[in-house]
Amino acid sequence: MEHLFSPGELLKETRRVLKPNGKAIISVPNHFDLFSRWRLLRGKGLVLPYHRPFRAWDYCHLRFFLLEDFLDLLRETGLSVQRTYYQFGPADELALALFMTDRSWMLDWVSRHRHRFVYTWLVRMLAACMRLAVLPRMVAKALPRLSPRPFSRHFLVRCAKSPDATF
Repeated sequence: MEHLFSPGELLKETRRVLKPNGKAIISVPNHFDLFSRWRLLRGKGLVLPYHRPFRAWDYCHLRFFLLEDFLDLLRETGLSVQRTYYQFGPADELALALFMTDRSWMLDWVSRHRHRFVYTWLVRMLAACMRLAVLPRMVAKALPRLSPRPFSRHFLVRCAKSPDATF
């Protein structure tokens, strides 16, 4: 989205090709979180350290979304936001995977699989291991939820076709 001249056109096409019960996972970076603002105040610019091959004049991001603007764009292009996820940092990959999968689909798949007990045990063990590092993860998850604009590195949404949109 941040690399496109016309992200609205892509979202309209996404809505058009989605099946009636289809879902789309869409993510945009937050260039206005506290980390990025601190970089700007120190004169470091918008180009993030992991985008080193780029300079300010050839930076690959053309659009910079605020959360409200991103959600408005989704609604205006006929997508309804079903769930929003705020990514605090790179350690959120497991949470992102759980966010992207529909829990009912996952439970249905596990129940039909012949090794369902193994999968159920693995999921429970993984959840128990994650509980061992509860406090730092709780803080990392709570801050973006309490205030997504300053504490979230990415905004992710799960969308579906809006039933009342006329496109």
